[in-house]
Amino acid sequence: MKGKIGSLAALSGLLKSGAGTRSALALIALAALCSCTLAQENSAESWYKSGQELEKMGAWQEAIDAYDQAIRLNPEYEAAWCAKCIALSNENLELFSQGQNITFANAIQACDRSLEIAPNDSRSWAGKGFVLYHEAIVIADPGKFNESLLAYEKAIEVAGSDTSALAEAWHGKGIVLSQIGQNDEALSAQERAIELNESDVEAWMGKALSLSKLGRDEEAVQAYDRIFELYPSEEQRIFDYPYIWYSKGRALENLGREEEAAQAYNRSIEDVDTIIGWVASGREFYMNLSLAWQWKGLLLEEMGRYEEAVEALDNATRIEPKSIRDWNLLGFLLASELGRYEEAIQAYDHSLEIDPEDAGALVGKGNVLRSLARYQEALDAYRQAIEIYPLNGDAWHGKGNALQALGRRIEGDWAFQMAEKLGYEG
Repeated sequence: MKGKIGSLAALSGLLKSGAGTRSALALIALAALCSCTLAQENSAESWYKSGQELEKMGAWQEAIDAYDQAIRLNPEYEAAWCAKCIALSNENLELFSQGQNITFANAIQACDRSLEIAPNDSRSWAGKGFVLYHEAIVIADPGKFNESLLAYEKAIEVAGSDTSALAEAWHGKGIVLSQIGQNDEALSAQERAIELNESDVEAWMGKALSLSKLGRDEEAVQAYDRIFELYPSEEQRIFDYPYIWYSKGRALENLGREEEAAQAYNRSIEDVDTIIGWVASGREFYMNLSLAWQWKGLLLEEMGRYEEAVEALDNATRIEPKSIRDWNLLGFLLASELGRYEEAIQAYDHSLEIDPEDAGALVGKGNVLRSLARYQEALDAYRQAIEIYPLNGDAWHGKGNALQALGRRIEGDWAFQMAEKLGYEG
């Protein structure tokens, strides 16, 4: 078990916060909501409420359209600007999950407009923190984490006696602190959120993850159990956090409680199968069917069940054949865990058909070609990756290995030096 809980938690967080799908159901719902809005005299408030309902279904673009209607009717409607800011960020996360290049500039502009109207609105500052946090992850810019923290701190400063807004801001700050490795501070932030709202499931989840990162697994298990107590139903728990059982399993495994850990891992797979059944039957959910299968593949990989993981990812690519992320995950798994190199090359080639400038796919393909002793082809793949993104340490290191295998040791050593300068750690 590799224990990549951080990456799984990050993926689930992205899905939970935004990687839903626009489905026929969402369009039908939009039509119904529009009819309802017209009946209420097309007020800005009714469009805003429509947007809120659409967000619950993961229909981000439709929600943005509703907020735009609200803003058209009332350009000073701060809550609509704030909601649009978050919906735009969530829409960007959905596009990112599909392998598309995105920018968060539009979301930041909406946040700033909200703050122009109400400079001391806590939720608008928290909304900006939310957007900056996800931008930092997507574009891998640590400086954005600092900006996100400043926004959440401002949200805390201006919240006043609004304990609900204050709890949300502390929770958001804790998430950012956890992401940048300040785990003690992250734990304190989540505990402050829980003091303000003892039944805040998200804060309890943040606390549990922080405890796990600090190696306090016994306390983490207790926090996960508290999460289970807070949910009124299994259905709601699965809808909100499909990775809770997995996370608890990791903590149990760290404690040497292998049998309980195995049970928890199996429950996590049951959760994902439930989600797959829901989405396949047409039920609205923030995760589309392709992403649900992708999530199952990741979980199965973590459990060392590689053949099943490949089957799950095959399903994901059949449903969404243009998902670069799925093809790259499939290529990596086929090569690194199963040694099915020719199939791995085919998976990376699918990714490159979608985006010929996907440096990650080129590096992955280069690694597979090198495993097959096709060193010149591997070198060509690494060179292409470096042309696209010269700061790619993985590509430079792969290039060094290929050159060494071709007997070009001086060039290989220079490539290794470049990889080291770029922070390559192996």
